[in-house]
Amino acid sequence: METETSNETTTTQARSRPRPVDAGGGTAAVGIAAGANPATGMALGPRDLIQGKLVYEGDLTVQGTVEGEATVSGDVSVEGQGTVKARVEARNLNVRGTLDGEATVRERLLIAGSGTVQGNVKVARLAIEDGGILNGNVTMEKRESGGNGRPRGEAGAN
Repeated sequence: METETSNETTTTQARSRPRPVDAGGGTAAVGIAAGANPATGMALGPRDLIQGKLVYEGDLTVQGTVEGEATVSGDVSVEGQGTVKARVEARNLNVRGTLDGEATVRERLLIAGSGTVQGNVKVARLAIEDGGILNGNVTMEKRESGGNGRPRGEAGAN
């Protein structure tokens, strides 16, 4: 299946339909970040490509390529063969492949030993394993425990 949607700013091409992640704990769920609910996830296979803007409610595992912008309510996992050339927003972000672009991570960014991040990141927590690469600026914001999910100082006016 090949679809193409064009307007001034966004082009979307899908070589194949994204597949839901196996809720039975099969191999497709391996790449999902810790604490993720596999029943609410989606996986892009090694030959899958998303170009444009992706807004997704749930968790996303990338083994293929994402280009453009991705806003995900849950966790994003970029697997070893995965490539993301996009601005990414997610709850947690695990990078075992390549991320080239800015990332805003509400909770934790993990760059595994095989992972590379090129670009500025805004995170609450950061972990880089031995061998992991981060080239860019890091902005860290402390999160309130049990709070409203916003960084300190953004709780409300008064």
